[in-house]
Amino acid sequence: MKDKINIGILGCANVARKYAIEAFKRLNEVDKVFIASRDVSKAEKWAKEFGIEFKNSYEDLISDESIDAVYIPLPIRFHEEWAVKCAKNKKHVVCEKSLSFDFDSVKRMVDGFEKEGLVLFENFVCDYHPQHSKILSLINKGEIGNPLIFGSYFGFMVPDGDIRKDENLDTGCLNDIGAYMVLMSMKLFQEEPISVAASFDQNQGTIYMEFPGVKAAFGGFGFNHAYQNNYSVWGSKGLIETKRAYSIAPEAKAIVNLFKANPEGDVNEKIEIESVNQFELIFRDFCQTIITKDDKKRLDKYDSILSQGKVMEALRISNKLNKKIFLNQ
Repeated sequence: MKDKINIGILGCANVARKYAIEAFKRLNEVDKVFIASRDVSKAEKWAKEFGIEFKNSYEDLISDESIDAVYIPLPIRFHEEWAVKCAKNKKHVVCEKSLSFDFDSVKRMVDGFEKEGLVLFENFVCDYHPQHSKILSLINKGEIGNPLIFGSYFGFMVPDGDIRKDENLDTGCLNDIGAYMVLMSMKLFQEEPISVAASFDQNQGTIYMEFPGVKAAFGGFGFNHAYQNNYSVWGSKGLIETKRAYSIAPEAKAIVNLFKANPEGDVNEKIEIESVNQFELIFRDFCQTIITKDDKKRLDKYDSILSQGKVMEALRISNKLNKKIFLNQ
């Protein structure tokens, strides 16, 4: 069994420059890192800058038998095309969120990887930050009683002309940032919603999701807004909140605030969470899943991808039809 793998990166995306390349390089599980671009001179320049190797094209990269897995940070419109090509070339894939722009596309991607027995990760790096597992443990211990409401805001200023505002690439605020709220509410409530409602356009939106047991989640998100990056979980005996929920620098320490109801006055406990590199954590898990041939993890990832894709599709339908959508429909 191989103890190290080679990684290929499709495209010179900002997220690759800022986080992904160095994260892969720091992993003991990774031997070599390759990059390809539509502009070969750009790939060559980045390879020299980061001390990695380059390929002349996307096709050359995914057909190279020495490369075991591929990271896809391309715009959402191109995820299915290149993920499917990777699967046909026996390459495992970690793909930036959101995985695709409709549920049928997500299902085709999962089916392709399942057919080949390959690993497929949707790159929600926040899912690996220890603050969220800490919050989940507090909920499971009953620290806030029965959880009732998950509320979240995530938004920032995005300049005109940014790729995230290009409607032709299936980006937009739901796929780019609203998706975090879908993921995190299901993680903390530990189940899928039974119904959803949404209202959004390319640059801003709101969602509302009803869960079993009279629980609900709501969120607001946007590309032209004052910075927000938070969520809270309100329960019968208290409230938990984090103000660095989804995007957090590797050197930053998250603070989880726990408010517990008390007849003599609420108690506020601040819990400091260690600083971590979220990209390293999810990439390490991805690589270890490949190296150890962990079929349970592989199948669990398929399930989580399909669950996320189903809820995202229901939100799109709700927005289009302007009505509440039940998932069992």
